[in-house]
Amino acid sequence: MLKEMARKRLVSLVVMLMLVLSYSHVPVTYAAGTIYYVDSLGGDDRNGGTSQSAAWQTLSKVNATTFAPGDQILFKTGGIWTGQLSPKGSGSSTSPIIINQYGTGNKPIINGGGLTNTGTLRLYNQQYWEINNLEITNKGTATGQKMGVSIEAKDIGTLNHIYLNALVIHDVNGLQTDKQNGGIWVHTYGNAVQSKFNDVQITYTTVYNTDRAGIVMTSDWWCNPDVVTCANRPAYVPSTNVVVRNNFVYSLGGDGISIRDTTSPIVEYNVVHDANARSGDYNNAIWTYNATNAKVQYNEAYLTRTTKDGLGFGLDYLQTGAIYQYNYSHDNEGGFAALYTDGSWAPQSNKNSVVRYNISQNDKTHIFAWYGPTTDTQVYNNTVYNSNSQVKVMDIINWSGYAQNITFSNNIIYSTVAMSYAIANGTNLNFKTNNFYGVTPPSGSNVTISGTFTVDPKLVNPGSGGTGRTTVDGYKLQNTSPVIHAGVVIANNGGKDYWGTTVSATNNPNIGAFNGYNP
Repeated sequence: MLKEMARKRLVSLVVMLMLVLSYSHVPVTYAAGTIYYVDSLGGDDRNGGTSQSAAWQTLSKVNATTFAPGDQILFKTGGIWTGQLSPKGSGSSTSPIIINQYGTGNKPIINGGGLTNTGTLRLYNQQYWEINNLEITNKGTATGQKMGVSIEAKDIGTLNHIYLNALVIHDVNGLQTDKQNGGIWVHTYGNAVQSKFNDVQITYTTVYNTDRAGIVMTSDWWCNPDVVTCANRPAYVPSTNVVVRNNFVYSLGGDGISIRDTTSPIVEYNVVHDANARSGDYNNAIWTYNATNAKVQYNEAYLTRTTKDGLGFGLDYLQTGAIYQYNYSHDNEGGFAALYTDGSWAPQSNKNSVVRYNISQNDKTHIFAWYGPTTDTQVYNNTVYNSNSQVKVMDIINWSGYAQNITFSNNIIYSTVAMSYAIANGTNLNFKTNNFYGVTPPSGSNVTISGTFTVDPKLVNPGSGGTGRTTVDGYKLQNTSPVIHAGVVIANNGGKDYWGTTVSATNNPNIGAFNGYNP
């Protein structure tokens, strides 16, 4: 079993590394600037830097230069630099400043050497930058907050167009006690000028062995009056057009990907495993916090450690309208998905969340959990497989209050062992047309239940999912399944299932995450 898991993890790593190494940025036509070359061995800072034969040599030379729109800074492959890369200047909407590599071979390495309270790569109050193809580390003996990449906005207004692409960030030994350090930290702070980021993309980047987190986005301008009372608290200035896509994040002290203080962020096609491996605190693989209309989709999360959270996915408080869909969660010690709100000061600050068309295989502790007085959650058309003992299907937990108004529809809960519920303190729990196989359906005075199935749903090969979102065809339905077209119609259902099969707005769907046939 352990050998097979190791083999699957190795296959996942190889596939993702091949993806990163083979990725080439689609050319975009920008107004031309000056191209600068940096060569750690053959360069000389007395050179002009504008040709490969007359390259600069040091980070100091780069950091002392204020770059103009359209400029490019190219580091030679195979080169190694020690210290901080903090170039000056900003690009423009038509001509961003670009950092990239030149030559063939290994990515250029920037080694921070243990810089504290900053990042190996730092941008401060700058915009219109595209940073590609660097390997970044920041490991050292000094104790303190450490980042691989630190992108900062302080009392500046809106900063636009920060793209981080095809980076490899690893071995950043920051503080285990601070969620806001690790691989990448995009953060807004200050209290004089309302500030935010617009158009942030983090793509095709590998982050591993970072403490505490992998990829984090935060803001000091956080108080959303739609979900919490904001007297004597900072204004709500969420970042916009944030995309975190196609990243491979693993072996984290704490959180894998944590995106906060945003409107309509998209977190998709990421793989996160072995999160919460070292911090001993509360962390999940992927979660959003204080976000409006977050969309988290097409991700895989597995082997998140411990039961201090320890889930694949978390929908944290101060957010509304989140949609978590088309994700694959497996072997997480804390479970699949949890929703949170602290009722002592932010009651009902997690509302109108949707968890749909996901697959959970052998997640532990509790598959679905609600902490505090969340409200108006829809959980539908998920397929859950369990072979672990002492696992709860649903867990409603006190955090100065309990969850209310949960609608749980069209889900398959398939287990080879007994499972339980801890839902007695929830309010208005509505179960519609679910299939509980090997599991006793829920009951209680706070439960309304209808259309329940307890039959074998005839999954193709339950329990056969491996590592990778495409390994779960065993959770399709055989064509003789009794739950085909047996579900209830749900408005605004997203229009497709986990595999991309159409889901009608008017016809009855299948129960579970698969809406087709599989003869």
